[in-house]
Amino acid sequence: VGGSAFLPHLPEHFGTYLALTGNRIRQGDCLQTGIATHAIKAENKEKLRRSLIRTGNPETALRGKTINPDYETPEKTRDMIGVLFDSKTLGGCVTRLAAAGVNGSEEAQKLLDLIKTRSPTSLHVTFRQIEDGRDLDMDQCMQMEYRILCRMQENHDFYEGVRALLVDKDNMPVWQPAKIDDITPDMVDAYFASLGERELQLT
Repeated sequence: VGGSAFLPHLPEHFGTYLALTGNRIRQGDCLQTGIATHAIKAENKEKLRRSLIRTGNPETALRGKTINPDYETPEKTRDMIGVLFDSKTLGGCVTRLAAAGVNGSEEAQKLLDLIKTRSPTSLHVTFRQIEDGRDLDMDQCMQMEYRILCRMQENHDFYEGVRALLVDKDNMPVWQPAKIDDITPDMVDAYFASLGERELQLT
């Protein structure tokens, strides 16, 4: 929730990479990209919790406890991400990843193979969400995400993903449509259309 408000602003298209792959990152990547503002050692969590309860002041509670871990993602990989995910279209990213894979980049090929396991519809909607979110404020991003959520719950792929991951646990979802190229602009637009009276109201 709220990813469309901050992922578009991460450096070197790192947010697009995270959105399309779903890869998890650790505190160094979070801190250095700006997702997180502070980092602490795991053993200091309880000490920080007690200090927050006692003082009610995050700045005071964090004093002397913060650390500055570097990226966990290597610089070479970040440079690759910055180039291969620098496209105004999902197809452009896929084409760049494929070309890099053909030219011998095992990492690019692994990323492409991972992306191809995702729902083609979700990939297109996610890419559009990141592009649109770049120019929206937080409230507008939340409204956009709510529209998408409502539409996704009406979509085959949402339930197919739950089935494959949580119910049957076969990790073999059958997406509809099945290919990235099968998704049309009109299909994507439908996820972003106004909900009318059902629009999320933020006051």
